[in-house]
Amino acid sequence: MSLFYSNMTKMLRLDEFEQMQTQSCVQVQTYCTENWLMSLKQSVRFSLRDIGKGWFNMQEKNWEVYLNSKLKKFMELIKFMMQDSLRYLVLNSIESFTQMMLDASQSVMGCSPDMKWPADLLSSPFKPKRSALFLIDLQIDVENGSIQYSTPVFDFEKVVVA
Repeated sequence: MSLFYSNMTKMLRLDEFEQMQTQSCVQVQTYCTENWLMSLKQSVRFSLRDIGKGWFNMQEKNWEVYLNSKLKKFMELIKFMMQDSLRYLVLNSIESFTQMMLDASQSVMGCSPDMKWPADLLSSPFKPKRSALFLIDLQIDVENGSIQYSTPVFDFEKVVVA
């Protein structure tokens, strides 16, 4: 499970990439808020259901008794384990997303800002480590002699960083 979609198998247009990232986040959020909590709640209740009065009494009504019980300590342990799981989910997701971006841009990391493209635009010396992330069309205006991208370049920064 990952917060980000980082297993790219094909190139995507920027809007498709944004949609995949949003969908991945929503799936993780849904799992965490619904499935994970319900599953954990059922597991704890099932495991402790036959324990009657004592340190793990699920029917305890007295708040003072609960505060001193092992059930409270057990619930805190579960809370810390869940926080730890979420922490590692975030760290691993960020690491895989960063690695995906680095793999795709490794070949152009050393380009200088004043680099000039060669006359032959069809063959590129910049080959990504894996497949390219984005599908971009070059639009050539023969009359003006200009070349531009089908998607504005500044939109990529907004989508990838957001």
